[in-house]
Amino acid sequence: MNPDLLLDRLVAFEHRVRRVYLTLSGRPDFPPHVRAFWNYMAEDERQHAAILERSPALLDVMDSPPETSENALAILEAKVVAAEAAVGQSDLSGDEAFRLTLMLEDAELNSLDEAWFQGFRPTRGSLLQAMLPEEEVHIRRVVDAVQAFSTDEVLQRQAAALWSTYERQRQTYSTTNVPGKTQTVTTPAQ
Repeated sequence: MNPDLLLDRLVAFEHRVRRVYLTLSGRPDFPPHVRAFWNYMAEDERQHAAILERSPALLDVMDSPPETSENALAILEAKVVAAEAAVGQSDLSGDEAFRLTLMLEDAELNSLDEAWFQGFRPTRGSLLQAMLPEEEVHIRRVVDAVQAFSTDEVLQRQAAALWSTYERQRQTYSTTNVPGKTQTVTTPAQ
């Protein structure tokens, strides 16, 4: 896929996920500390989008744009559409909202963003990533919120699995990021 088109889609996904989190943060039926959690998540997404929006000026020095399948983008699109529809429901429970958050943060968008930054020379990619809010903090925030605010054991296991997946993914990226090597991003079958 053309890097400009891929970047446009990544930025759009970040903005849409931010709007989902802002919608959740504005729900008066959720306790203030839970609404604050979604405000933090929305701010992280705003920062993700802002960094991505700065990278078009660097496209000419991108070593290897990530190869992203239309299928991977379609899966992500379906998840975002489902979340956008769900947050508009007046009877959305806190656990359902956390389920949506886990679905959105299940590493697919994050892995696409990561692959995007790794398409640059290691020094530029590292600089761009350093400007992002710490991804570990972002994912840990989700896991901690589910553990603190939900009594649903299935959600708590999903949050723990998200953390494990994130850690494995980070290990893989840190050991396989070879300059000049094209990153191919795929998503697991859902």
